[in-house]
Amino acid sequence: MIDVHCHLEQSDYDRDRDEVIEKCKKELKAVITCCAHPRNFDLTIQMVNKYENFIFTTVSIHPIHIKEVDEKQQKEFFELIRKDRNKIVGIGETGLDYEIEEEEFREKQKQLFLQFIELSKELNLPMVVHGRAAFE
Repeated sequence: MIDVHCHLEQSDYDRDRDEVIEKCKKELKAVITCCAHPRNFDLTIQMVNKYENFIFTTVSIHPIHIKEVDEKQQKEFFELIRKDRNKIVGIGETGLDYEIEEEEFREKQKQLFLQFIELSKELNLPMVVHGRAAFE
C-alpha cells in the first residue's frame, strides 16, 4: 500500500516527523508528500533525500495560499521546481478553492493553476488537482 497524498512537511509534524515516517515504513511501501507552499520546499527535498525510495513528493502552491505568495516568490519557486525536477514525481496540489470569496484572488488562483498546468506539461509530470466550491 502507498499513501499517495499526505503533508509530512507541515509544522504539525515538527515534533515527531521522523517517528511518524518510521511507523509508516512498517505499514507502507511508499509515501508521496504534497509540498503545498514554497516555505516547505527545502524540508520536503530533505525528506526525499533522507528517505530515498520511500518518501516521494509532488510540489506546487495550494490555492488557499494565493494571498501569501507574491509573483516574485512564485517565479522563484518555479525555478526551484525545475532545478530539482529529478526529486519530484508530480505537480500539485494545485487548482481552485473558491472558499476564498474575493474575485481578485479567485482570478489569481486561475492564473497560477494555468501556470502549473504548463509546468506539468513542460516537465512531463502528472498533476494532483485540488478543487473546492469551484467545480462549475
